[in-house]
Amino acid sequence: MTSGQAAPTTLQGEVTEVLFRKEDSGWGILKVREALSGEDRVVTGVIGNLAAGNFLEARGQWVQGRRGKEFKASFIRNNLPSHPDGIIKFLASGAFIGIGRGIAERLVGAFGSETLNILMESPDRVAKVHGVGLRRARALQDALLPMRMEAPVLSDLNQVMGPAMAQKAVQVFGGQAASMIKDNPYGFTGSIPGFGFKRADSVALANGMKPDSPERLSAAALWVLRDAESSGHCALPLDLLESKVSELTGVDRQAVARERLNAVLSGETTSVEAEDGLYVMRRAMAEMEEAVATALLRRLASPLDASDLGAIDQRISRFARARGVPLDWRQRTGVSLALTSRISVITGFPGTGKSAALAVLVDLIGHDRVTLAAPTGAAAERMRLATGLTASTLHSLLGYKPTGEFTYGEDNRLPVKFLILDEGSMVDLPLLHAVLMALPDDAQLLIVGDVDQLPSVGPGNVLADLITSGVLPVTRFETVYRQGAGSEIIHNALLIRRGQAPDFSGMSREYRFYEAPTAEDAARVALEQLRTVFPKSGYDLRTDVQALSVMNKGLIGVDAMNDAVQAFAPGMGKAKLQTPTHLLQVGSKVIQTKNDYILNVFNGAIGHVVEIDERKSIVTVRFGDRRIEYTADRLRNLRLGWAISTHRSQGSEYPGEVFPVAAYNRHMLDRQILFTALTRAKSELAVIGPSKLIAEAATRPPRVRHTLLRWRLQTGARRALAAR
Repeated sequence: MTSGQAAPTTLQGEVTEVLFRKEDSGWGILKVREALSGEDRVVTGVIGNLAAGNFLEARGQWVQGRRGKEFKASFIRNNLPSHPDGIIKFLASGAFIGIGRGIAERLVGAFGSETLNILMESPDRVAKVHGVGLRRARALQDALLPMRMEAPVLSDLNQVMGPAMAQKAVQVFGGQAASMIKDNPYGFTGSIPGFGFKRADSVALANGMKPDSPERLSAAALWVLRDAESSGHCALPLDLLESKVSELTGVDRQAVARERLNAVLSGETTSVEAEDGLYVMRRAMAEMEEAVATALLRRLASPLDASDLGAIDQRISRFARARGVPLDWRQRTGVSLALTSRISVITGFPGTGKSAALAVLVDLIGHDRVTLAAPTGAAAERMRLATGLTASTLHSLLGYKPTGEFTYGEDNRLPVKFLILDEGSMVDLPLLHAVLMALPDDAQLLIVGDVDQLPSVGPGNVLADLITSGVLPVTRFETVYRQGAGSEIIHNALLIRRGQAPDFSGMSREYRFYEAPTAEDAARVALEQLRTVFPKSGYDLRTDVQALSVMNKGLIGVDAMNDAVQAFAPGMGKAKLQTPTHLLQVGSKVIQTKNDYILNVFNGAIGHVVEIDERKSIVTVRFGDRRIEYTADRLRNLRLGWAISTHRSQGSEYPGEVFPVAAYNRHMLDRQILFTALTRAKSELAVIGPSKLIAEAATRPPRVRHTLLRWRLQTGARRALAAR
């Protein structure tokens, strides 16, 4: 306590009203009837899930606030009420469905100060109270039992991790959460969003954990591996893992190396001796990678009849002529391998005829035997347009549940005969694992994608590993067929693919480059393109043009660009609603950022706000011919869509595109992200930024992703060959 600071004091009393609560942080303002004086007091602080009728104990200081004298609490302990009047207020607070003041008074009239105990322990007695019944009595019991357990636990956890994380901790770990935070705070990392290693480590060290203890180093190793997965890795070389653990913990590298077995052989991690060294990975990830390799090799081991390839080629030519789509020898090879293999891959950049080949393949298979799917709704829609058949997202196909599980899996296979999976570069290891586990053994699978695009956001480098393993049948389409609109864009994208700088003198309507030395210059030119240049060429800003950004932050980041474009976008209405991320208006272009299986709207879907109910906080969005109502709790997955990240643009194409970059993007820029950005534009593209920066990025190879799927496929194939 500093000099002149008042000593903390204690206040006890009953919550009579929650005046304000900030849901994200749990900070709030309470009106409390003080037990000692019987007077009403205003209490501020982290109130968690306190409700009217709760009895609290708070520690803090009296201060002069806007409402006069207030008690500023540094600690609040939540207790269930025991006085009859408090119990009535508590039950009638609105926290219990179907319980109003009348029923609350009858319950307290029957059981007095023991009401809450009886509600939790004797629902049969409660059911006899007039107006309650057994169903309502059991619902009250179900609601109250966790509260009895949670009240003291939450009070303890709130002080360490805040109310939102504390509530999640109790949901995951139950009553043992409070003891866990003292005995093993590292157990919360990976389970409680926002409670990372640093936070857990500070608690552990404060409770006497030795800095170089095996438990601490093992927890750090597990955290590093999880963090690596969030960057796309499935494993890490042991020396890199040790280096990162040393950096994270501040423990000398040699001391970390001495404890390597604790990190490697703990229950959640495992080591793998690959050809180029020792790797460490989470056991769950290793088992998933091995299962994927095994499933793919099993398919290779049961080939289909391919004895009459001449007849197959004739059928391909006949169906291609019927469609009016001539196929070159690579396209015919890709279609032939797909027809005669249980697993095959087609790769190629935009304009090389993948869609044409797929259309012919679908006709050959038969519309009633083929199933089309892609990682995102936008990619699925492009499949539908290319083939004329319905396509779904992979999550929808697999029957995703809110629990995170899938309806279809190893014990409940998909009713699928031939699955075509498009945009394979976007598929991460867990998703491919889910597909392979759900696919019937006799079904065929074709994976289509552009290996030169960005890999998946999640862990794995699936498409690249499948292709470079040399184990699976792979066809690469090389010939560019796109002529006229879009051909200059493809030409420059191919320069980047070869590690060369694009054309900086380009200034046609189709492909334009604008030198912009600073982020301010890039933002000014990009906004002018969106405000004036594209609209003058006949493009509708709402539907035809998309701005892409490398990052979310900064002058040319997604957030700033969205706010700037919305300020001059045409057709904006007056109705507005402030969400946690943006100000939405009638006319706003928006994008769905997560799959929502209740609303049946999927990640990447772009729509427009058509109605806003400001009083009820309901936003209505039109996606194509569908109108979807978003309530306040679902708006967190809806963001402005005038500008989106390059990663989020995968699987989509746009008639017009504006792509600004600046020096602060340097660490994010490489050949792969440039190639992906340029190939999203179909007809007209404006690239803006420093030419030197873009030239450097074009020569920079993609970042290495540490995965072992390629090695597992190659090793498994060699074993199978040796066993013959």
